[in-house]
Amino acid sequence: MKSALSPQVILKGLVTVLCFLGWRTASASGQDAYAVAHLGRLNGFTATPTDMNDDRVVVGYARVDGVNRAFSWTGQSGMVDLGTLGGTRSEAHAVNNAGQIVGWSRDETEQSVAVLWEDGRIVNLNDLLQRRNPEWRLQEAADINDRGVVVGTGLVMLDGQWRRRGFVMKLSLPRRISPLPPPENGRESRALAINRHGQVVGASDNYAVIWKDGEARKLAWMSVYLYAMDINDLGQVAGSRVVGFNGPFAFFWSEESGLVDLGTLGGNTSEARVIDNDGRVFGTSRLSDGSTAAFVWRDGQMTDLNDEVPARAHVSLTSGQGVNRKGNFIALGRPVPQDGDNNVVDAYLATPLCNNITGLDVRCWQGDALQATLKSRLPVGSVVGFEIQPGEARQAAVDARGRATVEWKQKSNLQKVCLVGCQGVCGEAECFPEPQAYIVADLGSVPDGITSFPYALNNDGTIVGVAANRFGVERAVVWQGGWPTDLGTLGGRESRAVGVNEAGLIVGASYDLEGRYRPVVWKEGRMRDIGTLGGRDGSAYAVNQIGQIVGRSNNIEGATIATLWTNETPQNLGTLGGRYSTATAINDSGDVVGYAANESDDSNAFFWREGEGMRNLGTLGGLRSYSYGMNNSGHVVGWANTEQPSVEHAFLWTERDGMRDLGVLVEGKESRAHDINDASQIVGSADVEAERIQHAVLWENGELIDLNDLVPATCAWEYLRIAWAINERGDIIGDGMRDDFDRNTGFLMTKAFCGDVRRFTVKCGRNGKLTASLQTTYRRGTILTLSTDGQDPQCVTIDAVGRGKAKWTVEPGEHQICVDPCRDMCRTAVCRW
Repeated sequence: MKSALSPQVILKGLVTVLCFLGWRTASASGQDAYAVAHLGRLNGFTATPTDMNDDRVVVGYARVDGVNRAFSWTGQSGMVDLGTLGGTRSEAHAVNNAGQIVGWSRDETEQSVAVLWEDGRIVNLNDLLQRRNPEWRLQEAADINDRGVVVGTGLVMLDGQWRRRGFVMKLSLPRRISPLPPPENGRESRALAINRHGQVVGASDNYAVIWKDGEARKLAWMSVYLYAMDINDLGQVAGSRVVGFNGPFAFFWSEESGLVDLGTLGGNTSEARVIDNDGRVFGTSRLSDGSTAAFVWRDGQMTDLNDEVPARAHVSLTSGQGVNRKGNFIALGRPVPQDGDNNVVDAYLATPLCNNITGLDVRCWQGDALQATLKSRLPVGSVVGFEIQPGEARQAAVDARGRATVEWKQKSNLQKVCLVGCQGVCGEAECFPEPQAYIVADLGSVPDGITSFPYALNNDGTIVGVAANRFGVERAVVWQGGWPTDLGTLGGRESRAVGVNEAGLIVGASYDLEGRYRPVVWKEGRMRDIGTLGGRDGSAYAVNQIGQIVGRSNNIEGATIATLWTNETPQNLGTLGGRYSTATAINDSGDVVGYAANESDDSNAFFWREGEGMRNLGTLGGLRSYSYGMNNSGHVVGWANTEQPSVEHAFLWTERDGMRDLGVLVEGKESRAHDINDASQIVGSADVEAERIQHAVLWENGELIDLNDLVPATCAWEYLRIAWAINERGDIIGDGMRDDFDRNTGFLMTKAFCGDVRRFTVKCGRNGKLTASLQTTYRRGTILTLSTDGQDPQCVTIDAVGRGKAKWTVEPGEHQICVDPCRDMCRTAVCRW
């Protein structure tokens, strides 16, 4: 029931997503609130949505390199180019609940023909007629209903002349096509929409027309120009009309009411795009200041959809484009404020918010950090709002699992968090301030192992990396609360795990039985080779939340090339003009970073985006640079050579500021950045010149912090060497040197939460034997420091069931035992000989 007519606008630029805030009794119209998701881009180009079915399959067209290209969008696949019949252009205009898509395409001769997309194929509708009907040239398919009946416009031979006529075509066998005649004295006709009962609307000459049982009827007999855009299953019609030199103006028509002028939003024009089975009309209208806004007309009143959004900081919806029977609608929108170009628009999907919520969890963690997690059936990318009562708000986008999480720092006492727009969807948690200190867990190695290197972690605490046995053989491992688990190989000797997403998909590489080093994924405990660009070897380095994987692989010529795997199909990302490239990170938008050889064969950091290709990020004055981490804002970290002297310095690159030197430690010369989270916390390493070693570091709020300064002085660690990754909770993984072992071992560094010490007891035994016992919820391998009377610290390692113990021999008298870093967590015991 969607018209083929759409705004002809040039689309470019980037728009962020926004949440429609308001509840059934809280919004300006008293209607349900909506969560709005940006539908993304087609090869980097903005898009116009035209229709959507009940499964939230969206179709439309994007302006790609100056020509329109049809697309389809789902939450799983994103935006996909539907292709053409061999020509340069195509548009998708409608989709039914069977997934059949219709529109038009240019063929090899650049002639426009009506087409059907079904099961991944594009079909010329002219070829579906029982015979190649010479009397018809079908040029455009405008709509398709759930019974597989198509309407559109073409040329038909009548009385020896080609006449423009609307048509109705039944796709099921026996197929047949029927012309839609114009009303009396009409010359041409055009069909734009069809409902489930086969009623069709469109235009003939200057009149809006409805066809019932093949007979044409004008919707109004007046000296105006009208066109009917859509018809619902009740036979109600929406369209637009021009009166003299004024308009267009949106209208509603039914048998009972006749033609009703819907008015405007204060400006001088309005256009209706679509009508649903509740009689709601969506479209676009001018405002009094000349700008445009999306409207919905219901119950005799036109409402600016943006007026139902209390927070209008991100997007202004400019046109309601389509609606399905589940209350979802698609729209065009423009960023607010404008970024220099008023023609920048993008495609959005709006979903009823409150009816799709399944839960809201509110908790405190790490003491005074308040976290709220929404569970929902909302599409990926939908943005929702949270508010601490009263007045302090946050927004977050829904991930592929339907979850959105926000966090507030330094919140104490009882806190209430509510989902903005849904009355009564709230949760509470009680938070307690904690000392700003960190604890470190030794991640250990495999049995008979000597070293471990953790490389990636997700927000649930799953860690992946490498562990080596006493012979130096490295195996991919995963830590899930305890010691590492060997993930195996493809039959060869060694493997590596270097990336993991929130769904637990692990990526890396393994040797196979033929000695090839192959890119692999581990899913549900099983390892699978994902292939290369045709060559022998490859390695996967990172995976985003929708399962896209990046790394490098050999092509047929044996060159090592940055590779993107989508649905485990490899894509060559190219180079910067040199011989090789490697992709090291990917964010949830599908942007990729890494390093590639330039024309001089020097490695330079790159940023790659679909439709834009590979961009050189430059250096800090020297010849080389390498990017290794990127967050969802597109901020990139790595390291680059300076000019003179040529040393390595960590950098942060942003679209606005370019590459910025992050500096080094006092008296240090070099630094490297390995990862960045969405809070812009950056981790890596920097050298300590006096000791001639590296220290793990954190860049936060413009400050470079040695992580060794954040942990209590203990007997456990000689130093933390490199920080490899940081998650959204601020947990950090890396490797360091233990005091009691001359080897590297992996660590997990988290903020100290003293509430995790559930029981702390001390007692004296015979001959001055003083024992302190802890029962905690800390991860296995966590190391705490206990001291007696402020002296004689003991290193306590938490075991698999959360227990730890320390012992001293003391003099008779009263003794106080305290847990570092929990300043007030002390116990007293009196010892007697």
